[in-house]
Amino acid sequence: MIWEHKDNIFDFILKGRSLASLEVLNKALMMIANFFTWLSDSHCINISRAEEIDLNVTTFVFLYLKDRNGDYRKMNFFRRYFRAVGVCEHDIPINTYLSTNPSPGDAISIEQTVRMYTHFKTEVRIVIDRMHEFNQHNSLGRDPRRAHGGKRGDWKLLQNRLFIVSNVIGLEIQPVTNNRANGLRDALAGLENHEGAITLRMNGKHRRKKGLTGHLAYIYPSVRDLLPFLCLLLIKTRFNLSVIMGLRLGKYVFRPTALKFGKSESTVQFSAQKFKTVNDVDHEPSFVHALSLTKPYAHPFRLITFLEELTNPLRRELKRKMKELRRQKSKNAQQRAYLIQLEAIQSDLFLFYAEGEIRSLGMFADTGTPPSMYFNSLQELGFPTSLTKLRTSALAYASTFSGTSESIVSLLGDHKNQRTAKNYRNRKQLHARWQALFIEIFELSMSLISARSYTKKNLRALLRDQGLSRQETDAILVEGNLTRWGNRCSDPKDPPPGFDTGTKAGGYCVEQSCIDGCPRARWFPDAFEVAATRREELMARLSEVGFAASSVSVIHNRIERLEKIMSTILEFRSHGDG
Repeated sequence: MIWEHKDNIFDFILKGRSLASLEVLNKALMMIANFFTWLSDSHCINISRAEEIDLNVTTFVFLYLKDRNGDYRKMNFFRRYFRAVGVCEHDIPINTYLSTNPSPGDAISIEQTVRMYTHFKTEVRIVIDRMHEFNQHNSLGRDPRRAHGGKRGDWKLLQNRLFIVSNVIGLEIQPVTNNRANGLRDALAGLENHEGAITLRMNGKHRRKKGLTGHLAYIYPSVRDLLPFLCLLLIKTRFNLSVIMGLRLGKYVFRPTALKFGKSESTVQFSAQKFKTVNDVDHEPSFVHALSLTKPYAHPFRLITFLEELTNPLRRELKRKMKELRRQKSKNAQQRAYLIQLEAIQSDLFLFYAEGEIRSLGMFADTGTPPSMYFNSLQELGFPTSLTKLRTSALAYASTFSGTSESIVSLLGDHKNQRTAKNYRNRKQLHARWQALFIEIFELSMSLISARSYTKKNLRALLRDQGLSRQETDAILVEGNLTRWGNRCSDPKDPPPGFDTGTKAGGYCVEQSCIDGCPRARWFPDAFEVAATRREELMARLSEVGFAASSVSVIHNRIERLEKIMSTILEFRSHGDG
């Protein structure tokens, strides 16, 4: 692998280096050569071409460096080598080693960070439970006012007060005095006497708040609500403060990896665009990466997906307000400035409601300095007040919190369950077998579609030749019984291993991953409309995330397969057979 790519290695790594640097680089290249030898001797993985290197192969680097004093510099050279020989960027492992060694005075101690981690996990749970409480009561209420048929005790029911907020007062963000002027004194008075949502306080003594503000807290997050999410993401990702505060929809993605924790805990790679105050239009954007488990609510995947849900109502109000201000012909200076602000933050993840306005932590990303309220709150909580130091805290690299090279090795080898990295090599082989299986199933389906004498008798004969039983053939030939991919199924109550995730014994197939090569699947000419709809949905998903097209390959595979099916059906129809 060194000699085969010597020209690229020279151009990208060695060219123009001094003699002293070449000595260091030659030693580093020997480390690369030793890695491939180890890969072959210890794991029977023989790599001869760069095309054979994918994420399943490159993640073995973590295992290799584990017992060889792995550090940031060594991992960084592996990454440079993989780029030089042409390995796809999304198959290059992230560098989870600490790039610098901060002095003890520059880092928050493990004890302090554990306290912060535990505290902010609890606060995130409060915000999550608050949303669940809102969703549980939001659609059940009615108008509790006496003049509108309300009865004694109606104001005590949360669902009725939420009805007043949503349907009487409205969700438009405006000063409370405006509502009083609009004849809503009785509605506001009813809310003032009852507690709304539990709100996070600066000193950690969280309690429910009365009045309209307390009930709007169910719907619109405050700047204090976002602090625990910010802190946990700093601890879990090692991204700098500006990257996290500046997260924008469409500028980050979660990419599935082959790593598993235990029997079922999936791991994803979180990639986010670096935040830059000055962007060079001639350069591709660069990204930072972190690993995340998919189930724990305090890991990046769940934190980000919940934040998207949490800020959705505020995002809708932001768009409504933007339209209102744009339609307004004469705007004063304050309104013009507010419109510019809304247009700038409309895609920001960390939106919040404050002082009758919609704002965003993205407004603080340019300076990398969080709102002053966070300094005061951290101080009152007895925590270090510098959020930037959380990134260099020892906990951010502690293996027990699955954020470091050690944790990746644990995820790879899963030593607690006596598994080895061999499992992940098997994953690659399994994926290859499933790819081949889809080709086989696809060809079987195309032979059905292309049958010139398209009668049930001939189809039965073809299906029988393909090894299907009479019962399976009967099930296949039921018209209109299509899955979400447009195919028919020979036995929807008995999905084969690998396609039976979540399906109970004797129950109907839950996963319906037929497009990935399920041997029960067969496509007929009536699949075209469903396949076309699914393709459009997948294409829309790609367009929603800016750089998903280069990172979520499973979507591309499925689109390609759907297009093959559609193309074959169109060809069949063009011959006047359908």
